[in-house]
Amino acid sequence: CAARGASVIEQVYRDAHAELEAGRPDLAEAMLRRALQKMPSHPDLNGLMGMALRRLGRFPQAEFHFQRAIAAAPQHGPFHNNYGNLLLETGRLAEARRAFETARRVTPGDASPCMGMCSACIGLGDYEAAIEAGRRGVALAPGHPRALANLGAALVSGGLIEEAVQYHRAAIEADPDGGYFVPGYLATLHYDETLTPEVVEREHRRVGPRVLAEFKGEVEAVGGWSPEVTREPERRLRVGYLSSDFRSHSCAMFIEPIIERHDRSRFEVRCYFNGEADGETPRIKAKADQWRSVQGMGDVDLVALLRAEKLDVLVELNGHTEGGRLEVVARRVAPVQVTYLGYPNITGVPNIDARLVDAITDPAAVGDGVNERLGAEALWRLPRCFVCFRPRGDAPVPIVADSSRPARFGSFNAGFKTSRSSLRLWGRAVATVPGAVLVLKNKQLADEGVRRRTLATLAEVGLVPERVTLLPATKGVVEHLASYGQMDIALDCFPYNGTTTTCEALWMGVPVVVRRGAAHVSRVGESLLTAVGLPELIAADDDEFVRVAAELAGDRARLAVLRAGLRERMRASPLCDQAGMTAAFEGALRGMWRVWCGTGATG
Repeated sequence: CAARGASVIEQVYRDAHAELEAGRPDLAEAMLRRALQKMPSHPDLNGLMGMALRRLGRFPQAEFHFQRAIAAAPQHGPFHNNYGNLLLETGRLAEARRAFETARRVTPGDASPCMGMCSACIGLGDYEAAIEAGRRGVALAPGHPRALANLGAALVSGGLIEEAVQYHRAAIEADPDGGYFVPGYLATLHYDETLTPEVVEREHRRVGPRVLAEFKGEVEAVGGWSPEVTREPERRLRVGYLSSDFRSHSCAMFIEPIIERHDRSRFEVRCYFNGEADGETPRIKAKADQWRSVQGMGDVDLVALLRAEKLDVLVELNGHTEGGRLEVVARRVAPVQVTYLGYPNITGVPNIDARLVDAITDPAAVGDGVNERLGAEALWRLPRCFVCFRPRGDAPVPIVADSSRPARFGSFNAGFKTSRSSLRLWGRAVATVPGAVLVLKNKQLADEGVRRRTLATLAEVGLVPERVTLLPATKGVVEHLASYGQMDIALDCFPYNGTTTTCEALWMGVPVVVRRGAAHVSRVGESLLTAVGLPELIAADDDEFVRVAAELAGDRARLAVLRAGLRERMRASPLCDQAGMTAAFEGALRGMWRVWCGTGATG
């Protein structure tokens, strides 16, 4: 009887596991529930039930069964590892780290706990530990794409960009028939100062289409697409915005004014939110004509939903960033599909017709000065700066500069944007000004390895540690903005310019010196400063950058006048002209629609 019982349990386990592997966790859960009624403490049944419930999003119940499995078999590493993955998914990073540490201790030859540990340590900001765990995972599973990609992500967080690109590239080549690791690779390319814009664009066109490989469900389930809308060029358009960032996120402060100010007699606004709501979400939601939360919705179901909405234009706001749904957009859900704001390059994904930019971030080549073609992600240039900044209503009043102290330069850009080229350039500029100090603040600087490498790079150009102040990130946005009182002049990073960071510095009365580059990522600063009427702070090369920064720091009277009037200058500029931006944006959407209708664009 005991043998028969064990045989039955084994069969239930195999059947439930097969259902789980086939993407049917609900059926697996039903099988396991019946079996657990007879053997409630069985470790394997509880472990598999935890996995099924995790897939179903029933996290408290999943945790209960994982803990049961661990209590019954504490030396079985996969139980600890799967429990760690649940904790990781629910944001309990310190607990997840401990679970992975236990899994690694009881199964030292398994790479999976190292991969989980790497992810948990990235989230905790312990980048040195993340890199160590990532390297151990790759050593145990040399060709495993997840191990390679996790190490790549850890290296990005630690500021080791060139090495990170190598591991991200290895991950996608180890998974040639998949697309899951493509976004991490393509996004990381923009931080590598050794790559030319041509190489980065070529890689997007080569690898971008692979996201379709991650399309969940049979292609036949969605079929082809045919427009069910009328080709009337001047009728009211139904516009859909797809984003994971309708929340407290930098992208929201740029897109919210457009959503709010759309001319409702000419445009109907529908928002599709693929993210976690927070305190900012209800305000944005209230400004849409229709709102749908699509997080967790499968690709096939989301394609069906968006097609049923009969959109005229879909504006995709993520690109290859976390929360993006490019695999859905690639199946074609609207006649005109546009990518904007969230990503600084083409996506390389099929069926995206255009990318919204401006003539400074993406200057027209000879013979490419018109906006009348669509397809293959054509550049559609707005007749103004490509973004409009809406400052926070609770932003502190700018602090008056103290002209008696030595000049304080600074940058609050993210650590992975702070390239070695940026640090060397900043170090040269600061070292030129007697007594000047460089203030850097970002969350990566909480890590000892990042701080050590940062100071070493600055020392290469003669800026000693005594003239450098390294600050970790502040907790709240208001506190972050108040920190601008610690600097007189902001220095933009290169080759990946800041966007939100530059706008915030200007709003807080801190002028920004930028260096012009050859690609969109290194021309955003020029576009922003042109919009606020400060072309004299745009440098064409490294030497000019150093000269502009040093001259501004040396003329304290000029600096004081500039700082005192900077917020009002910005408020009156095109960079904060919400009505003008919305009109230009609507003109672009209408122009694209006219092209699709076959009546031509209006520039």
